[in-house]
Amino acid sequence: AVNDPVAVKLAEDRWWMSIADSDLMFWVKGIANGYRLDVLIDEPDVSPLAVQGPQADELMARVFGDGVRAVKFFRFGMFEFQGRSLVVARSGYSKQGGFEIY
Repeated sequence: AVNDPVAVKLAEDRWWMSIADSDLMFWVKGIANGYRLDVLIDEPDVSPLAVQGPQADELMARVFGDGVRAVKFFRFGMFEFQGRSLVVARSGYSKQGGFEIY
């Protein structure tokens, strides 16, 4: 079984998958190999931060500005924080919804 991946299309030729377990990486590599795709599969050193709950929108707007409120569920935007460009995805496993910062 594939466990809770989230695919983000960063550019026309660049995808990013946030994986919940390492089995998905084996699956992705198997698909690429099986179809003989000319792709680079890399595992960046990323530590996502989940911001969830009833105050998530307000907190994220204070950190990234009101534009973060426009990110739709299961979509993402690029936002600046202390000189770095970060992926901010709208997601959530709670009823309130939330965000993941990469």
